[in-house]
Amino acid sequence: MQAKVILLLISPDFLASNYCYEIEMKTAVERHFKNEAIVIPVILRHCYCTETPFATIQGLPLNAKPVKDWNDIDEAFLNIVEGIKRLLNPSPGMITNSPGTAIPTPENKLSEIRMNLLTANNYREFRKVKFAYDEFIKNYPMNFEVEDLGRQIKTGINYYLAEEHATSQCAAAPMATAPGGSRMQSKFPLIIIVAIILFILLLIYFIFLK
Repeated sequence: MQAKVILLLISPDFLASNYCYEIEMKTAVERHFKNEAIVIPVILRHCYCTETPFATIQGLPLNAKPVKDWNDIDEAFLNIVEGIKRLLNPSPGMITNSPGTAIPTPENKLSEIRMNLLTANNYREFRKVKFAYDEFIKNYPMNFEVEDLGRQIKTGINYYLAEEHATSQCAAAPMATAPGGSRMQSKFPLIIIVAIILFILLLIYFIFLK
């Protein structure tokens, strides 16, 4: 095996094949980690890959979403082509982890976003975190190792949005919470006026009529 770029077409059949999995894939991954080749897993169908030798290598399509799950298959393969070009043609400022490879490190990026989420003290800081996470999901391939971290961040964002919604709802709600509360408030001054008039009438009665 002398190829410099190796695509692993990942599916249950691939994992079940002794020759593909035990020989070709393991040889390819060994060459990848020796910086002798670039291995790119292409996820065609759902399968358990967490404990495979290529689990720490970023896969395509974007976010390792299997091709089978895309509504438009052509769009999925276009995403794969663009991802391969991005890996083989480094852009300025991209992080490289093997010769000719330009893959941002998802673990480091998501860890930074998660830390910013945990330390956000106001709505503006939270919006920056949400924007960073949305951009990451849109532009960066994810591997199997960071799926749990991504779920933690998404859960934190959803929780914060729910808290903000509840706070805004409370702020917009009327001050009176009991049924008929606003009606009671409008009646309260009238009761005071009637009581004052009755007091004055009683006072006049005791002073002048007795």
